[in-house]
Amino acid sequence: MTLGSLNSEPHRVRLGLLVLLIGVLLFLWAWGNWIFRASRASDQPVATSPSEHEPPPQTVKAARSMSAVLLLGLLLVIVFLAASYAIVRSSRRLRELIFRERPPPTTSDDVWAMHKLPPEE
Repeated sequence: MTLGSLNSEPHRVRLGLLVLLIGVLLFLWAWGNWIFRASRASDQPVATSPSEHEPPPQTVKAARSMSAVLLLGLLLVIVFLAASYAIVRSSRRLRELIFRERPPPTTSDDVWAMHKLPPEE
């Protein structure tokens, strides 16, 4: 089906999830790029003061620990997206099971004939 058809709800949901995923990945890339540049800037000596050639150790530690935070954030985002997908799939399946069309009841005319003993000869 195309996006313009009457039943385009699954396509809109997929498109929305794709846009959300691209946005999250761009955000994480920008955050990682910022952390990488901050750690590179803290490793280089500051040119303004000749007496201080090294940045304080707390700054270097903080910049290096941000890469671990970025990795943990990426892992949490992936877990969140996978859990959201699993919840949506299971809730749709449960809804289909609950609202499915029930089969018509079977006739009870010949039910006991199956359970009778055969006639003795």
